Amino acid sequence: MKKTVATILSTNFAGSHFLSLMLGSHSKALHVGEARRLRKKPRTKHPCFICAASGECALFRDIDPDHLEDLWPTLFARVPDSIRVLIDNSKKPGWSARFLSDDRCERKYIHLIRDPRALMRRWAEDYESWPDRLEQRVTWCRRRPDLIPQMLVASHRRFFLYKWLAKNQEISAFLREHRLDHSIVTYRDLALFPDEELARLDRFLGLEPEPGQKEYWNFEHHGSQKPDYEWVKKQQTQFLDLRWKQFLSEADQTWVLGEPRVARYLAELGLEFGDDGLTRKGRSARPTSG
Repeated sequence: MKKTVATILSTNFAGSHFLSLMLGSHSKALHVGEARRLRKKPRTKHPCFICAASGECALFRDIDPDHLEDLWPTLFARVPDSIRVLIDNSKKPGWSARFLSDDRCERKYIHLIRDPRALMRRWAEDYESWPDRLEQRVTWCRRRPDLIPQMLVASHRRFFLYKWLAKNQEISAFLREHRLDHSIVTYRDLALFPDEELARLDRFLGLEPEPGQKEYWNFEHHGSQKPDYEWVKKQQTQFLDLRWKQFLSEADQTWVLGEPRVARYLAELGLEFGDDGLTRKGRSARPTSG
C-alpha cells in the first residue's frame, strides 16, 4: 500500500501552518511544514523550526536542492514506518506540479481558503508603500489580463480582493486541469469546528480521526512553523482571527459581499460568507456551548 503526501494549497496567511500542525498531530501523519523551502540554495530560512538553533535536522539533513526528485521517498525512509501521511503546506501549485508524474506515493490535496476580507487587511498592511503597491498591480495585471480593468481602477483594498480571487482561481484551475483528488476547507470552519473538520479531512486522507489532534501544541513537530503564533501554543487555545472587522470600512465589507465575480466563484465551490468568515454553505451558525 502506497503512502500518501497531502499538500495544502492556499494563499499566504490562510492558516496553512495551523491546519498542517493539526493534521500532523495524528499518530500516523507528520507535519513537514513548507517543503518547498528545501529547493532554495542558499537557504534564507531553516526548513525546521525546532532544529534551527542546532543547524541540523534529522528529517531534512543533506537534502540537495538540485535533486528533489526523491524527496518524498527520502522523508518516508527517515520517519517511523507507522507514518502513512506526510503533510506538506507548501501552498503553491507550481511546487506541486513538479511531482505530478511521480507515482511512488499517493497524492492528495487540500484547498484551504480564508475569507478575502482577512487577506485584504493583511496585504494592505504588508504593502503600505506606493512602490510595493504598484509592483503588486503590475504583477497581477500580467498574470490575469482578464482582470486588468478592475485592477487598474480599484482602490488598494479592493485590488487585494481581486488578488485573492486570482490566486484561489489558480489553485482551483490546477486541481481541475489535472483532475486531482482534493478537499476544500475554510479557515473559519477549521477554527470554529476543529473536531468535525479534522475528522472529515482525516477520512479523506485515509486515516481514522484522533481527538487529540486539535491540541497540536502537545506534539513535537519538525518542519517550518510560525513564530508569531507561539503565544497560541503557550496559551493552549483555539484562535479565530477577526481583525479585518475593525480594519475594513462597512462600505468595503458590503462591497465584498456583493462583488459578482467573487460570488460566482464561491458558488462553484459551495461556499458562502458568514458574519465571521467564509464557510461551507449551510453551516454559518457558530457551535453552541456546552
